[in-house]
Amino acid sequence: MYIPHSFAATDESRLFALMRDNPFATLVSPGQAGPQIAHLPLLFDADRRVLCGHFAAANPQSGAEGAVVAVFHGPHAYVSPSWYVNPGVPTWNYATVHVHGQLRHIADADAKLAQMRELVAAFEPDGAWTLDQAPNLAHMLEHILTFEIAIETIEGKFKMSQNRPADRPGVIEALAASPYPEDRRTAAFMLEQP
Repeated sequence: MYIPHSFAATDESRLFALMRDNPFATLVSPGQAGPQIAHLPLLFDADRRVLCGHFAAANPQSGAEGAVVAVFHGPHAYVSPSWYVNPGVPTWNYATVHVHGQLRHIADADAKLAQMRELVAAFEPDGAWTLDQAPNLAHMLEHILTFEIAIETIEGKFKMSQNRPADRPGVIEALAASPYPEDRRTAAFMLEQP
């Protein structure tokens, strides 16, 4: 990823927060005919420095092992030059984290079940539904392949108008006043940047 110095995000706690707050990731792995890409939730385990996820067994990418890249997308928004004090051109503000690591499948049935329980618990509000309520749980588990990605490197890019300090307040103000939730989310994220 191209990361100009002013946009480099190196504070791991902030990178981890973006990954936790935006767990629906893009997973890229090598394939015989070129890169394979999946879009799926990945849970981040900071203590073990792994990402946990699963594929549908029918997904051609489910056979992937070894080196992969997971891309987590944070807030993002179009930036109009009309918001600048100084002349400029349109751009896009965004935050993203790339995680490079080694994917390995989880074959142990108990570990597979435990991981799926964690996934449901992470996203099911107030435990309104549990994995035990799934019709034919054993059959469902036969049709998914769980995996872990051992994290090797993490790189972050938080491009939030840091290179235009005089224009930054106007960009934040315009995005905060936008009717679009993602614009307002981007403005809030900009306010958190040093």
